[in-house]
Amino acid sequence: MRRTAILSITTTWVVLGMMTLAYGQSKPSSPPASLKAVASSGPLLPNDVILTIQGDYTFHTTRATGDTVLVDLRGVKIAGVPKDGKLGSGVVTDYHLLQYMDVSGAPVVRVQLNLREPETLHAYRESAGLRLAFGAHAEAPAKAEAPRTTALAPVEPPPATALKPSRGPLKVSGVKITSGPAGETFVDIATTSQVPYTVLQLQNPPRLVIDLEGATNAAAKNYAANSPLLKGVRTGQFRAKDPSVVRIVADLAGEPAFDVHARDGGVRVALKAKAPGAAAVNPTAKTATVAQAATAAAEKPSAKPVERISVPRPEEILTVKEEPASTPADLTAEKVQLVAAPEEPKAEAAVAPAPAPVEKAAVNPIDFKTTLPATPSSPEVAAAPKTEPAPATSEEALQAARAALTMASHPGLVTAAAPQNEPAAATDEQPQYTGEPISLNLKDVDLKDFFRLIHEISGLNIIVDPNVAGNVTLVLDAVPWDQALDIVLKNNRLGKTLEGNVLRIARIETITAEQEAAAKLAAAREDALPLVTVFRPVNYAKAATISTMLKSWVGGGALSKRGNILVDDRTNTLIISDIQTQIPVIMAIIEKLDRKAKQVQIEARIIRASATFSRALGVALNLGLANPSRRTLAGGATGPSSSAGTGIPSLPGPPPDDITLTAARASGFGSFAIANAGANYFINAAIAAEEQKGQVKTISKPTIVTQNNIPGTVTQGSQIPIQTTINNTISIQYVSAALTLKVTPQVTEDGNIFLDITVTNSSPGVVLTTAGPSIDTQQATTQVLVPDGGTVIFGGVNVTRREKNSTQVPVLGSIPLIGNLFKSSTTSDSDAELLFFVSPKVLPG
Repeated sequence: MRRTAILSITTTWVVLGMMTLAYGQSKPSSPPASLKAVASSGPLLPNDVILTIQGDYTFHTTRATGDTVLVDLRGVKIAGVPKDGKLGSGVVTDYHLLQYMDVSGAPVVRVQLNLREPETLHAYRESAGLRLAFGAHAEAPAKAEAPRTTALAPVEPPPATALKPSRGPLKVSGVKITSGPAGETFVDIATTSQVPYTVLQLQNPPRLVIDLEGATNAAAKNYAANSPLLKGVRTGQFRAKDPSVVRIVADLAGEPAFDVHARDGGVRVALKAKAPGAAAVNPTAKTATVAQAATAAAEKPSAKPVERISVPRPEEILTVKEEPASTPADLTAEKVQLVAAPEEPKAEAAVAPAPAPVEKAAVNPIDFKTTLPATPSSPEVAAAPKTEPAPATSEEALQAARAALTMASHPGLVTAAAPQNEPAAATDEQPQYTGEPISLNLKDVDLKDFFRLIHEISGLNIIVDPNVAGNVTLVLDAVPWDQALDIVLKNNRLGKTLEGNVLRIARIETITAEQEAAAKLAAAREDALPLVTVFRPVNYAKAATISTMLKSWVGGGALSKRGNILVDDRTNTLIISDIQTQIPVIMAIIEKLDRKAKQVQIEARIIRASATFSRALGVALNLGLANPSRRTLAGGATGPSSSAGTGIPSLPGPPPDDITLTAARASGFGSFAIANAGANYFINAAIAAEEQKGQVKTISKPTIVTQNNIPGTVTQGSQIPIQTTINNTISIQYVSAALTLKVTPQVTEDGNIFLDITVTNSSPGVVLTTAGPSIDTQQATTQVLVPDGGTVIFGGVNVTRREKNSTQVPVLGSIPLIGNLFKSSTTSDSDAELLFFVSPKVLPG
């Protein structure tokens, strides 16, 4: 029988014996107690909550999550208390009340307390009702009516009149399947005495699991059913001790409505076809998140020890939704439903999310001295001890463990035929073990017996290859069962394959040979398949580009070895020829590639600024002398083009009417001249000065639109003709001397734009040969990320020139101050800078 890991909320009702007898004999019961108020204790004890209750009652506390506590008050009704309310500034933020009836007809009030942070709970009685003290500092009063229980004690100390359990061992004697007059199906589980039970609903396939605690199985293993609602019933001994558990599994046909309740002589499961729109179970479901089973054990009270009696726990009906194998073991709110009796169908209590799962669950050691016993043929199946319920023991954890089997020991050699909804395990990652922790002490145990133990723990069907033989000796403490299995397989050079819930174990060589044979068979079948030809027009991409990509695809992801692709450039169409199974793969790849590319509008502002400054200063002198006899003449001049005798008039004679001097610059701006002449001499002087300033600012604003990853170019400049002669043939070629901005945009998934920018500034330079002028080039390249609609400033293309020239008469021009009369000087400065403002924007559509 298949064993499944169970996740359940272990809440147990303990009812007073006299009340149970009263219900069994249908005697009138006493009036129920009343819940009068829910309030905080006050500023002195802000973390205490007082439940004001009048009448007799019993209570039970459960921690649903780290910050959510449930308190069930049995035999209590709500009396004028709001069902939702706030509780001040203490650790308890608010509460929620839910009223329902249990299977015995007793009223139950569930108080849900939401905490700001996880705190320890101490619950004890007072004269006014029940005090719930949160925090380690809370102490019970010395004169409390009943001993205080620790945080989330599973039971409340009962009165001395508690009903004693039935004598003798509790056994499951049989299962009877009958049909009702209205199409119902009843499954009666016969027990020697009343027994507490837990119900779990599982999917895929649909089934009900009923665990009877403290019982041993004496019934048959399988029961066939002739019902449209039930396929059959299986029984088995799920746990042998601590405590013993008998598991009853009802395999459902579809999803009928069900009800499980205790009756004289055992437990009855009632199945009925679900009405349209009805829920899966009769009671109103209340969603809860179960992620932690580390509930603190109750402190042993000083009163008489509690004896468990056969009172069923109807609030523990769970509905677990089965997920794919890769789902984590912790359950979400949609996966576990906690069901209460249908007293108020519309009342629901929201439960806060669960904290992190418990890191390590308690385990029960298994000690084998020499060898494991063979599987018994009787209905009582020996099972390995089971840990306390924890998140990792849910049905989902079992599915995850099954998926982990395919990659645990030899991921490269084993291929699991897993269902389609289970993702393939990554072979390059370490295996994740999610099995139930177990402790083993084995010595010289036969491998087949060890695999039988794994079957009992995991619930997997295991098939062992005939060639597998050997013994195993190991000691493990709190190791997941799937990890223990991998260790044994590695030590014995064994591999495994998982198909559904069937685990096959064989030697690695056997599995490798089978996989190679399967690969050859698949290749032979593929070679025998006929070719299919399809035509696929390409809308946005180039058909030739996609064809090249598909043909060069390495690893067989696109074309098969017999496939081929032709391109019709005129219609931009792909002609694909391949086997039928490969056509959908190729079409899906083309669909991903043939998509409309995003367009980007690039607006650029180009600013070219230049500044020039020049200054020139020159002095020109000439003079002439004659001796008294006027026979000897002497003269001279200064200036760029002066020479001896220049400008010396004939003497004697009248002074010249004009002064003709060579200025410092031919285009001199601002000149001053002075002349003096006598009978025996003359002297002329001229001063010329010039200063020029210039500023130029050129702004252009080009705008272009380009596609994603397609470059856009902006050019501004001129073409320079250059004459060349080749083989006596004269030709003229044009060379570009321009400012060029080239931008390639790439739109990212988050809406930003990645720009690849190249700027080139070319201008005519000095004429070096008769072939033409040289080209001066400046270039810069950058890559930058810009938000959609943002602007990036790109500059730094600067040219600065400083020039200073001086012409003077040797020696005389170096004399301080006076030397300025014998020289001329020129100073010039120039600055030029380019700035670019680039603003990309993604166009809609």
